[in-house]
Amino acid sequence: MQRTLSDYGFGGKLGRLKVSRYNSSLPFGEVGVQSPLTVIGGEKIRIHEVALWLVSYYKEPPAVILDPTCGKDNRMFSPWIKSGVLAEMGYTYISGDIKGYGDVALDVFKLPVRDSSIDVVVYDPPYTPDARIDERGESYGITEERCIDEIARFFSEDVFMEFDRVLKRRGVVIVKGMDFYYPRNSDNLHLFLGLTRFHKYFRAIALYIYRYFYGNIPLHRYRMRHWRRPVMCHTYFLVLRKRNEPIEVF
Repeated sequence: MQRTLSDYGFGGKLGRLKVSRYNSSLPFGEVGVQSPLTVIGGEKIRIHEVALWLVSYYKEPPAVILDPTCGKDNRMFSPWIKSGVLAEMGYTYISGDIKGYGDVALDVFKLPVRDSSIDVVVYDPPYTPDARIDERGESYGITEERCIDEIARFFSEDVFMEFDRVLKRRGVVIVKGMDFYYPRNSDNLHLFLGLTRFHKYFRAIALYIYRYFYGNIPLHRYRMRHWRRPVMCHTYFLVLRKRNEPIEVF
């Protein structure tokens, strides 16, 4: 009988997708899970399902996942950690955070990780300016007054150079970006797609869009009229493959 993703902890619409050429000796068969959709609707498929879908498609277990910025209690992997699904599938998950909320306290610009020891980096760069509700905002240098330039640092070549160092050969980076950074309804995706910032070390192989309707959310206070409005958020997952050798970028 052909397996579906529900056999591995996925629910709803995503759980009904079939596993390609299932082989009982491998968690996801010889080919892997069904190719992710180009545009994924958030009404039926939750963000943690998308994260594991992408990881399992591009890097079959056993594999080591490094999540260097979100800490352990995060939306993308926390449900899989608490349920034991990640470990059961054969993934070793390492969460990091500058405040020590993860398995290790780390600085993404200088990772305390051995060379060529990681299979997948799932990178959710700090972009929220709300230091009022998250004390990590101050540590990351992100505030309402110092936002856009500080955010840009987390998309710099220095970060991708570190990822190149810690990843194994043909390792994968999955970068998560959103189409509202600061203010909440602005489009700063140019930070995310600055090709020269990762092109030296990585080759872009795929881009996925996750659409989620937030309903009415408050916008920034200088917008006095219609300060609450429905927002359709687009989250972008850019998948990068490590190059065999860095190339010159002009």
